[in-house]
Amino acid sequence: MYGPNEIDDVDAFVAVVRCQSIGHAAESLDLTQPAITRRVQNFEQALGVELFDLNTKPLKPTPMGIQVYQKCLAILQGMGSLRELVATDTPPSGLLRLGVPQTIGDVVLLDALKHLRGQFPVCGSRS
Repeated sequence: MYGPNEIDDVDAFVAVVRCQSIGHAAESLDLTQPAITRRVQNFEQALGVELFDLNTKPLKPTPMGIQVYQKCLAILQGMGSLRELVATDTPPSGLLRLGVPQTIGDVVLLDALKHLRGQFPVCGSRS
């Protein structure tokens, strides 16, 4: 299972592939070059495979590194979707104000407001 450290390793690997440079990847993630190198090495060690051809300039992924990169993009996209899901699954908050004539409010909105109050109890009422 991926924990925070593993996701950071994936993020570092993707940045290095995208930037084709450890230095540029470090700048893009606001980290040091040794931190990026360590994360990529941790990731390679966890997978048991070399992800970069160290004999090329600019830095290029190995054939397996390219396949891993594609999977990592999907992982990061999934994490982004998960964060978005959690962020949008919060109940509404704040004060609800409606501007309608009283006759319409009494006839049409009374039941709807009772239903809303049942779903979203008033934490602090204002007079």
